[in-house]
Amino acid sequence: MADTDLELQRQEEEYRQVKTKARAAEAEYRAACQNYLARTEDIRRLERELASAQDSLKASHAVMLQADEKNKAVKSEALATGIRYEDRKLAAQKLAREKQLRTDEKARQLAQRQAESYRLQQRQSQQRAEAEQKAREACEEIVRQGIQRREKLRQEAAERARARMKEAEEQHTREDKRRCDERARAKSQQHPKDVHFTEKIPPTPIPPATPAKRWYDRVERAFADYSLMETFPDPPAPLTPCKKPNCVASKPHRALSACPCEIERLVTSLQLPLKKMRQAFHPDRFWKCKNEHRKGFQMKAKEVFQVVDAMFGKEKGVA
Repeated sequence: MADTDLELQRQEEEYRQVKTKARAAEAEYRAACQNYLARTEDIRRLERELASAQDSLKASHAVMLQADEKNKAVKSEALATGIRYEDRKLAAQKLAREKQLRTDEKARQLAQRQAESYRLQQRQSQQRAEAEQKAREACEEIVRQGIQRREKLRQEAAERARARMKEAEEQHTREDKRRCDERARAKSQQHPKDVHFTEKIPPTPIPPATPAKRWYDRVERAFADYSLMETFPDPPAPLTPCKKPNCVASKPHRALSACPCEIERLVTSLQLPLKKMRQAFHPDRFWKCKNEHRKGFQMKAKEVFQVVDAMFGKEKGVA
């Protein structure tokens, strides 16, 4: 059980690491958003420059109008003074063409700025979409890896628990056999050696305890004082897992390795009063347990209690 707690703690640490990575991805996403806001501010600045250029264009147009007015004045003056009008007209046209060229250059620069602004906006939108997609994919990958690793650790912990339980049962069987042999030798040594006519009857070997009996012995020792419990006596899991759909579907959500079918077989083979078993595994009895074990012990006891309670109801004709 201590190994299982360590595994759970390690799983929680990995979950916190996954959560930290998700927060880092979220910070990267926020940085991308801030970059997008900065680019948006640049677009607004370009729009202000565009408005300023438009104002300049209007001012140039006003200058052209003034030049036309001046041209008209020059023409009137030329007609009045007899100066050659054609020379003044050519000069005015040249001036107008120069102003028009300047105006066209400003318009071209304005159009170029508008095109650059549009391309910048499109590039920012694409970068933002790519950043969001990468952040989502990174978060999904981190969560998926965390779930797979947690499931793998849970399976490994369950396999180690079954191996330890099997080893403990084998050790218990060897101890029972050794004690039976010792009792048989002690009993044979108590027979009088001077009686030759008495037939020596070999001691009857005591059959080894079944897995169910060994499990209930652990239950009695553990439940003698709930406040001193450090390890819950889990029902031994079968060597061949149950293939029933309900048992397979509920396996990831169970606190015990043994399914309800295996618990029912264990309780039936013990042939003990169901009322006594029902009272022993009632979850309310585990409130005396230590705080760090209370919740886990109550969950495991509840699974056994539900099976025994259903059997007790059938025995009494309730269900």
